[in-house]
Amino acid sequence: MNSEEIPNRSITLLLRERYVLSDPEIDRLLSHALNINSDMLDTEQDWCTPVIEGAQYMLKVNGIAMILHNRVSQYFENPNAIAECIISDPEIVEYVHNHKAWLSVGSLGSDLGKAQEYTALFRIITQFFNEDVVAMFIPEYETIIRLDRSRRQLLIDNPKLETMGYKI
Repeated sequence: MNSEEIPNRSITLLLRERYVLSDPEIDRLLSHALNINSDMLDTEQDWCTPVIEGAQYMLKVNGIAMILHNRVSQYFENPNAIAECIISDPEIVEYVHNHKAWLSVGSLGSDLGKAQEYTALFRIITQFFNEDVVAMFIPEYETIIRLDRSRRQLLIDNPKLETMGYKI
């Protein structure tokens, strides 16, 4: 599969404040997401390595190569254009304009199907849910979803794209 064929399968959380992340914390969160011992993240099959500690990690879990970003900045280069193009909810428009940080996990490709890839992405991204998470952006669907406490819990309980009403 060449890079032109790899879809942009990623999930981005818009945050009120930056998520403070360290190597031990990411190992703990990934271990919890995958229901494995953190020592198992240092094998040929499953691994996590920092590119920039606290800000960028490369990982491979369950046959999927992924990248995780944790940034203190606006996610969208032009929030006005995004707000005009894909958002009708005024509360989400406010989140797009006012978030201070973002955290994303994206697939760099796998031999798995779309549903399995998104399930893996959701299992990981839900580990970062807290009160600072205000919305979630899914680029492949050009969708921004408000994440209140009940929606966050819904995704934690059932970490799948279908939980948010999307068909695969």
